Amino acid sequence: MLLVRKSLYGNCPNYPIVNLWPKLAIWLMYSKAKAISSRIDEATIVKCSESMWKLTYYATVEICVLKITYNEPWFRDTKEYFRGWPNQELGFPIMLFYMCQCGFYIYSIAALLIWETRRKDFSVMMSHHVITVILIGYSYSTSFFRIGTIICAVHDASDVFLEAAKVFKYSGKELRASILFGLFAISWVILRLVFFPFWIIKATRTDEGNRV
Repeated sequence: MLLVRKSLYGNCPNYPIVNLWPKLAIWLMYSKAKAISSRIDEATIVKCSESMWKLTYYATVEICVLKITYNEPWFRDTKEYFRGWPNQELGFPIMLFYMCQCGFYIYSIAALLIWETRRKDFSVMMSHHVITVILIGYSYSTSFFRIGTIICAVHDASDVFLEAAKVFKYSGKELRASILFGLFAISWVILRLVFFPFWIIKATRTDEGNRV
């Protein structure tokens, strides 16, 4: 166990936030004093710690954006997405949300290139992150704050279940992983294949009367 700890983050600076995720991953995976004896185990710990960090980000941001937007009229009424555009007021909470989202995906690009475990979907994820940064920047520069915020919230909700499922999968808790993968699949269908095209995208066809 000690050797694995040193190999995972022994050369890292002694900052609590740097070493937090590997420590949590080891605790979750080997809380019953399982022996670590192979490189495969070390790789799994790294993947688990990466998913724990992403889960923390997605869950935190999702909770915050729901709290910010829940009482807004455009949270429930798609006709309000464009009312007053392009002179919609940008409050500090929404601006901070945009900054966090853009910063996270720029970080994700760097992480994929430099230190994250290289996976088979590298090119797909890289394309996703680059396109996401471009779309967030475009939404911000053109003042499409309301619909942009809703789109980010809808897409990030599924990622909460996905990263949680990965954490339990890597830690050997198959039942919990299966349940969360099932919730991910359900949320993906409802939010991305039903709500996104038939409510959000449909709202972009709103008439000019709702934009002034």
